[in-house]
Amino acid sequence: MKNDKVVSINDEQLAIGEPTPDDREEMNPAIAALLTENARGFDLLLSDFRRDCKPANAAEDALVQMMARHFWAALRKTRIETGLVETQMEWSLDKPSIRLFAQLNDITGPGVDFEFDTRRLGVAFESDCGSNKSQLIITRVAAASDAGFLKAYAMLLKAQALRPAASPRRLDRAA
Repeated sequence: MKNDKVVSINDEQLAIGEPTPDDREEMNPAIAALLTENARGFDLLLSDFRRDCKPANAAEDALVQMMARHFWAALRKTRIETGLVETQMEWSLDKPSIRLFAQLNDITGPGVDFEFDTRRLGVAFESDCGSNKSQLIITRVAAASDAGFLKAYAMLLKAQALRPAASPRRLDRAA
């Protein structure tokens, strides 16, 4: 039986009845992806997780959404870390020791170029550790995303193991 009670929200009259699928809150690209990210990519990721994990009810679907959110966050943190380290490596070019190394060596050779970039990476890491520690922070945050994903996945597996066994009906042919 449908509830015909009317509620006013912002001068609009809404009849309260059975919820529709559109009423349900869930992860979606509009809330999961930043403006600079590929919202369609999140939508595809969530669809892939739903396809692979086959949630059977709302609780399992919530865990799948949580897994997708944590995985998306881990991807974001990887992009942040990459940009951070590349920026810090560019800043390392201002260090006298790096400029001297470049002046004394032909950095177009593969071995020398590798050593040059390794030194720049070392300077970037060392200067980060001495000031804002952003590499350390992003690593910790990424580990938290990974742990959240693994926890949600473990909970999903437990929930799926508790599902009632789906056994096909057997017809009694003896009758």
